[in-house]
This record gives sequence, structure tokens and C-alpha cells, in this order.
Amino acid sequence: MIESPIAEDETQRLAELDKLELMYRPPEEVFDRITTQLAEIFGAQAAMLNLIDRDNQFVKSSAGIPEEMLGNRVIPRCQSLCGHVVGNNHELIVEDLSLDERFRDMPAVREKGLRFYAGAPLRADNGQPIGSLCIVDTVPHTVSQRERKLLKLVAEEVMTEVKLRKVSRELFERTRAMQRDLGAARAVQRFLLPPQRQVGNGFALWHYYHPFDAIGGDFLDAQIRPDGSLATVLADVSGHGASAALTSAMVKTIFQNTAATATGPAQLLSSIQRGLGASFGTGQFVTAAAAVFNPAKRTICLSSAGHPFPILLREGTAQVIKTANNLPLLIEPEQFYTDQTTLDLRAGDRLLWYTDGATEAADPAGQMLDPAGLIRLMQTGAAHAPEAFLPSLFREIRGFADGRLRDDVALVYLDVA
Repeated sequence: MIESPIAEDETQRLAELDKLELMYRPPEEVFDRITTQLAEIFGAQAAMLNLIDRDNQFVKSSAGIPEEMLGNRVIPRCQSLCGHVVGNNHELIVEDLSLDERFRDMPAVREKGLRFYAGAPLRADNGQPIGSLCIVDTVPHTVSQRERKLLKLVAEEVMTEVKLRKVSRELFERTRAMQRDLGAARAVQRFLLPPQRQVGNGFALWHYYHPFDAIGGDFLDAQIRPDGSLATVLADVSGHGASAALTSAMVKTIFQNTAATATGPAQLLSSIQRGLGASFGTGQFVTAAAAVFNPAKRTICLSSAGHPFPILLREGTAQVIKTANNLPLLIEPEQFYTDQTTLDLRAGDRLLWYTDGATEAADPAGQMLDPAGLIRLMQTGAAHAPEAFLPSLFREIRGFADGRLRDDVALVYLDVA
């Protein structure tokens, strides 16, 4: 008996085998179907898909061989006919093993009566043989040239299936990793939001945020300043996903560093413009609305960078408040914001800011809600308690769109006590 040869590049071959993650794994239906069909086509007793590592042959799939004869599906490589296919990286056809001095003393031939063997190498992308697809029988066979070509073709198709499985597995793992990353990013983004309710002397600020994707580009923050006044900003970063979320996080950092000392909302916008402009090139922009509320005087100072106008709900009637409005942030990085609008508020007033995902919600016919529709919804929900006002408003917006929102939706409202 001649033992199967070991090629000089055995280390590289074993590395390719490891990459495929097939060795010593359970049988799989897709390979069992191939070996079953192969045995039928050749009119042979059995067909096998065998993998060869440094020491052993592992039967990944077999058809026509009793399970008790397979044992644990592992035999020593030195007793393997497929080991010769792998060692030589070439097909092996032996029409009668009992007449071949290389193989007639092998246990499979001498003890189990094997007479016929035809095997073709299973090659990885770089040509390294990782195993063999073979046909065996207890009676001799004659193999035609057509059958040789067919065996090689099926072996190639097996490796195509193996490669597709590997790509699918890698894609699945990448998708799962991305989902984990998105989950972590979503948690971070939620962490960056202020408390859903912030209470000061004579006012409360509420918010509701619904991202379109796992992570969104809308951002809001608020800070009660040492003098009791409230500074707040609502921003909408162009785009979605990680890039928009990162910009939102930067807006928060800048806001937190400047809110306490800013003289007004225009200065807040200018600070955000400077901070973002130092880190971003062209291609992304941010709409933002900033405000500073003085509870002692019940006055609010408003400034906007391309953001939708706020809506004031007073005694059950809502109306758009036209405020000073300039270009969005990052459109003209050198621009600074100076225009502001001051508004007197009354006890019981509710002032709403929102991102355009709310007014651009569209019904099944494609008709957008628009500010006029948002005003109607606000007036309908005017009797809701403060804590229920925004959740109810969001449900109405989503209901208008038949549950199919196309953008992030952020809602913020100031409730004057």
C-alpha cells in the first residue's frame, strides 16, 4: 500500500480548508443531495464528499454507504484514497482497485471489498485541494471521458456552493455585527437626548423623538441656565445613519459648552456654525431653531437657520409664528447669525418646534400634512394633558401617513405655566 503524498505547500492548503469551516461539521442537506444524485448518475453503489486535513479524512457527505460502515466519519489519511487526490491535486480513476498494486492492500479494499474509485479534487479559490468528490463501488467500473468530465464539473459546482455558503455566512455575520453596532449607536443617541420633561420656574419643556432608521439625524437639547432661563435647540442634520448621528452628537457638545453663557439664540447658532465648520467640509447641512425663554418676563427670543417656523397654541387656536430665519448651518461656513425675534407668551401657551419629518408626512395619495395640517392636529389635541400632548400628536402624524413615515420626527414644546 502506498500512502498518499503530502504536497510542499500543505500549510497553505490547510489554511484554505480552515477558512471554509466545513471540517468535522454535521452533514448538510445540500451536499447530501449532490452525493445522492452523483451515485445515481454513475450507477454506482455510493458517492462521498471527503475533506482531508493534516491527519484525517472526514466524510462530510455520503450516499449509499451504511452508517455503521462510516463509524464516526473519520479515517486516517494514510488509509484514504481521497488523500491521493489531494496530495497530487489531480483526479484519480481506478477501475479495479484489487488489480492496482498501489491500493490492493488498503483496508477498504482488502476488508470491505471496495473495487472501484473515481475522485476529483475540490479546489479552493487559489487552486488548493481541500478534499475530493468521489464515487465508489464493490464492483469494477469502466469510466468514459464524458463521465470524467462530468465528475470534474460536479466537483466544481460543489465548490461553487461551498463558496456561496461562505459568502452568505460572512454576510450574515457582518449584518449581525452591524445590527449590534446600530443598537449601541441607538442607545448612545438616546443617551444624548435630554430628559423627556424639564421643569423650571413657571414652565416645562417636553420632547418626543422618533428616528426613521435605527439612528437618526434629528437632534434636540435644552439647558436651564443659572439665571433660571431656558436655552434650547432643535436641529435636523441632512441624511440619515451614522454620519448624521455623529453630527448630532457634535451639535450637542457645542450646545452644552455654550448654552449657559450665550447672550441669545443667534449666538447659539453662530457657535454651532463655528464648531461644525471646523470639522466638516461641504456636502452636509443642518437646519436648526434656537430659543432662550425668560420665565420671569414670559418672553422668548427665537432664531432660526433654515428651520421650519414654530407653532403657537393659545386657548385652543394654533398659528405659525414667523421668526427671523437665515440659511441652514454649513451652507455658508463663514456666516454668523444675528437676527432674532422676541415673542411675549401667556400662561397656558404651548409653543411647538418640530423637524420637517412631521409636516412632510404624506398620506397614501401622496398629500403631505404641511404646517396647516399640523395646526389642525394640534388644535384637535389641545385638551390633552401636558404629558400626553406630544405622544398623541405623533400618533396623529403617523396615522395621517398610514404608518409610513419617510423621515425622522422630533417634536419639542414649551408649556408656560
